[in-house]
Amino acid sequence: MAETFSCGFARVAVKTAKDKSGKLQRDKSENATKYKIRCIDKHYEEFTNRFSGLRNFSITREKFVIKAPKIVDAFSNWNSRRYNERKVYLETFSETKWNCLSDSEKTEHSASDCVSCHIKYRNVQNLFPVKYRRLKDASSTLNIAATNIQDNISAYSSSTEKGKRSAAIIKKDTKAIFTKVNENFQVKYGLFFSEAIHKTPAINLQLKISPQEKKAAAREIARKHKRKVEEVWKENDTNVFLACRQTFSQRQKTRLALSFETTEAASQRVEKRKRLEEEGLRKKKRHARRWQDVEFDKQKLLQEARQLFPGSKVCNTFLIDLVFKLN
Repeated sequence: MAETFSCGFARVAVKTAKDKSGKLQRDKSENATKYKIRCIDKHYEEFTNRFSGLRNFSITREKFVIKAPKIVDAFSNWNSRRYNERKVYLETFSETKWNCLSDSEKTEHSASDCVSCHIKYRNVQNLFPVKYRRLKDASSTLNIAATNIQDNISAYSSSTEKGKRSAAIIKKDTKAIFTKVNENFQVKYGLFFSEAIHKTPAINLQLKISPQEKKAAAREIARKHKRKVEEVWKENDTNVFLACRQTFSQRQKTRLALSFETTEAASQRVEKRKRLEEEGLRKKKRHARRWQDVEFDKQKLLQEARQLFPGSKVCNTFLIDLVFKLN
């Protein structure tokens, strides 16, 4: 029940719709069951017509049949010694007051957990007789939240005169209020208020991502785009190559210079080159110049080598340093 009719306008609408449906006269040809069903349909129709076009007040017929009678009973069993409180409640949330609200103000209300009513009409909402435990718990929670928000606004904005609040002051006060509410919410529920708002679909907020996550997302988009482009290029790659007056090696160098390759593509290229070298279909790649092309005193190198003790370890670094000395 707490999730369905916590808005004052929805409660009064249920009550007035019930009054209209109760005026239906029973036909002589229908039995008691059909008459009751027709009254329920009229009750539901009157309620939906009151809030037509507002998604926040949409409710299924099955749920309405279960929840609406409890609201009607609350009005019927209202303490007679508190007649004035009942009158104030009905006048505050009457159909006339609802029609006086603007479209933006109407969207702030909702049949389920209406925070706007508990903030703007907190004193009047407390007049409603609550006998059900779930509704009492939800009502107290919303009243506490509304009280904390109003107290925080009064505490942080009392020093500034109305009409002279700059954007910087408003931003500062809002941040201070949000920090205070966020801390209290975390202590009570074990969850930060910002995370709770993020998990509420109706608010449609997103968590702020870090710069590293932004870069990772951009790289992933670039990889997907590259793979998609390469898949398209494979279809006409041979035709483009044959249309150019360019050798395959030149084209490969140009392609690598103007684009980039993934780790998988580079690994495949290296494995292919090694396989061709082992099969003798390609010359092994040399990382040093030929011995005949190097100019240095070869006799002195030979003397240095002969002066080494038998069993001495000679590494490539030793030979290279010796060549630079003799050059």
